[in-house]
Amino acid sequence: MGVSEMRTQIYLSRDQHSELKRAAERRSVSMAEVIREALADYLDRQGTGAPQGSERTDPAWAVAELAERIGGSGDPEADASRVDEELYGPAGA
Repeated sequence: MGVSEMRTQIYLSRDQHSELKRAAERRSVSMAEVIREALADYLDRQGTGAPQGSERTDPAWAVAELAERIGGSGDPEADASRVDEELYGPAGA
């Protein structure tokens, strides 16, 4: 952990944790990295002036905004499919 980083603990639902873990595994990065990227993108889109960086080119930055925008239907599989389609386009396309 760098000098400018701070440790933060959050609680996730089981479904959120499972989806986050799958997203991280698909990209071969840590769950923390997916969260940091998503949070930075969300803050940037909110106009808070979050720092820019070369890592900001990854589509995972949109996860936090997507989760807020599409909400949860109560069906984790359907919700995960909706997020995947938003991030990566329709399946088989």
